[in-house]
Amino acid sequence: MNELINRTRFKTHSRKRNSKVRHRGGSVLSEAGPALFILFICAVFPVIDIIFIGISYCACSTLNSLQLREVARLPSSQAMAGAQAVEERWKSSGLGCLAGSNIDPTVSITYNNGEDNPVGTDVYVNVATNFSVRPLLTLPFFPGVPGLGAPLQWTVRGQRLMENPHYAAE
Repeated sequence: MNELINRTRFKTHSRKRNSKVRHRGGSVLSEAGPALFILFICAVFPVIDIIFIGISYCACSTLNSLQLREVARLPSSQAMAGAQAVEERWKSSGLGCLAGSNIDPTVSITYNNGEDNPVGTDVYVNVATNFSVRPLLTLPFFPGVPGLGAPLQWTVRGQRLMENPHYAAE
């Protein structure tokens, strides 16, 4: 029985001695550089890009909502000018600068008839805004992946009831 106890003490003692020798050799330090490189390239930088894409999408969605609200109250002859004015104000604001757009967004405006009611026919305005957003950090290891190594393109669409349905015909 004493022999078994002595062997277990010897094994734990030798493990402690080996671990002390291992740390003195500096092998942990030599493995830290490649580990950090892989961690940053495969995890940290892509997550930063994905967060930036989310912020850019929110900024672009806000632009579409502002354009839709403006176009819903204007006659159809002034709708494109109103949408462009909103876009210019958005680009000069902090939210527009944060979006990181490569090119100016393009806007398309259409009108659809809704339901008939006793007063008249409801008219809906549809605004579709196309965006091309570049990534915050372009990663050379992901050259063709949209949002990581290439620009990301999307379209935000919105529909709203016109405040004055007679404006759709003007």
